[in-house]
Amino acid sequence: MRKRHKKVRNGVVALTICIAGGLGVCGQRVHALTKDIDYQISVEQLAVDEKKEKLAQMEQQLQDMDSLEYIKEAASELGMVEKDTIVIKERE
Repeated sequence: MRKRHKKVRNGVVALTICIAGGLGVCGQRVHALTKDIDYQISVEQLAVDEKKEKLAQMEQQLQDMDSLEYIKEAASELGMVEKDTIVIKERE
């Protein structure tokens, strides 16, 4: 009877060790996956932040384009002048 109990106890101990080892391996995999996911989240968050900044710049540029000052500057670059403005060109 003692031999049987000893075999059962040894079997339970071996099974417990196998389960603990399996859980340890699974825990390491979960930890590695968690680190991977955290890294991917940080990379994607940086991309989102860059796009938000670009959007803010474009919105500001759009607002600037509606200003009279911007329109005058663009017209001047294109060689346009305001009504009733006299243009004098130098001879080459």
